[in-house]
Amino acid sequence: MPNPYSCSIFAYELSRIIAPHQLVELSRTPVSLESKKVQVLVESLKSVKRLPGLNQGEITTIVLKLNLDDDQRLQIYAALIALGVQRLLLEYLSLERAWQVAEEVRESALQWLRRQRGNDPFRRIIRGLGVAQEAVPAESADPLEMALDAYDEGTRLSTLGQISAGGGDGEAMLMQAKLCFERAKSMLELLPKSVRNTEGWKYWYGEVEKELEVVEDEME
Repeated sequence: MPNPYSCSIFAYELSRIIAPHQLVELSRTPVSLESKKVQVLVESLKSVKRLPGLNQGEITTIVLKLNLDDDQRLQIYAALIALGVQRLLLEYLSLERAWQVAEEVRESALQWLRRQRGNDPFRRIIRGLGVAQEAVPAESADPLEMALDAYDEGTRLSTLGQISAGGGDGEAMLMQAKLCFERAKSMLELLPKSVRNTEGWKYWYGEVEKELEVVEDEME
């Protein structure tokens, strides 16, 4: 396993949960997720430059295709909650300290999820974890990276919001996800034409539009 302090807690935990399979295999049969998404997830095992999550459909596919049990599914969601904490704290703390706090949250969230089977899974879970919080971007931040970061956070919030549908917390997370996707879309549209003509831009712009549509449908 990689050094956890320098990677995504979500990717780290997911790789542990699906073992002996590897993250790179998620783009292959039987799971067959989008290769571009899997590539970014694999890269986050070595770097915190991007901290991607997975949407509800992708997590469900992994659980079903790899025959994961219910507790392993809860472990994935707990890691997704912890990812938001890691993302926020990396703006203020060292890699090691951000990881340690995120790990504490992951363990607490997992214990709570285990006790909440059949109920609203996020009721009373550490208030504020589902709320997107924007750090002041560095002047040298790459606009494309900022757009993709907003997309990644939107995906995390959308997934958590969907599995908590019907509750106030779920609605709040979906609203925050919508704002993240709208921000990502606007930032992508403002990039130079030379960037907008690339296959990479077209792929991620399409993903942002797709996830935004899903969230809007969920909120209706």
